[in-house]
Amino acid sequence: GRFVLVAPPVHGSQIGRKLGALPSPMRNVVRAVAGAHSGAQFLHEPAENFARKTVFPGSSEILVIVGETQLNPFLDKPNDGLLACEESRLRQPHRLLRVRSSHNLLLYNRRVIQATLDFLRTGEASETEAIEYSHAPSRESRPTPEQ
Repeated sequence: GRFVLVAPPVHGSQIGRKLGALPSPMRNVVRAVAGAHSGAQFLHEPAENFARKTVFPGSSEILVIVGETQLNPFLDKPNDGLLACEESRLRQPHRLLRVRSSHNLLLYNRRVIQATLDFLRTGEASETEAIEYSHAPSRESRPTPEQ
């Protein structure tokens, strides 16, 4: 089957782990603002646990769509404001589409919607790159400006 994953936290969230490492009073403020259960697992669960849970059958065709805006100065790698792009990489071959968009707006982005429809219909989507599983993701290609 075909699957489209939009900004999946396959390897957890670096920003979540940083927030989880804050002293208890500050973590309580984060929970009060974000909600008691919103992303709570990202505060304490190791990245490896997420990656082990995200496995698809070998015959799957998968498109991963990530936002890349550099909005968050606390993340040292290309990110969508909440997730570093490499945190969405699967441990199996897949297609990758980078879009200039923040995490929260990806689902409303025209390129994301069109790529999702195209991929689910045909197994192809423009401006994607093939990704083989690697511990060191390539950052050579960058998104093109929104049209």
